[in-house]
Amino acid sequence: MSITTRIVVICMLLIADFYAGWTVSGWRWEVRADAMRSQYEQAVSGAQKAVTAALEKARVAEARGAELAQEQIAREAYYQKHGKERDDALRKLTSGRRCLGGAARRLLNAARPAAGDRGLPAPADGVARPVATVAPHSIDEGGDDSASDTDVALWARFARDQYDLCRGRIDAIRIAIEVKP
Repeated sequence: MSITTRIVVICMLLIADFYAGWTVSGWRWEVRADAMRSQYEQAVSGAQKAVTAALEKARVAEARGAELAQEQIAREAYYQKHGKERDDALRKLTSGRRCLGGAARRLLNAARPAAGDRGLPAPADGVARPVATVAPHSIDEGGDDSASDTDVALWARFARDQYDLCRGRIDAIRIAIEVKP
């Protein structure tokens, strides 16, 4: 075989080898691209499922929040409506006689201590004493600003209603936080 023939055969083998390598490499890149495409599609699908689940959870929480808000509105309407009825009943059941003197009422209605101030400490012997700014004898003296038993009963009804409303709000918050679809 001549040298030219050998060179042509070697060139053809090199070209065939190059072509085979190119083809195999292309197949490998296609396999990698398919794998990456599959991973991407799985990631997108997983993200879509997560977003859908989060939206559904938000819808459930929003619906439960609206339901709890309606319950709270109904509770407040009930107390407002029936508060007047109970006030009228309390007025009939109490005599309107003096219950708290004006000084005691002023003391109870006094402004709350400032933040961080715990107010007056209790006496060391445990005996309750009047505040120094209120004369001891003025606690028993009546006046135009004394509170009747009716006033105290109405205040107690109002305090109880406000407590129940606040407790209902706190319970609604607890329930809303615990919602798990």
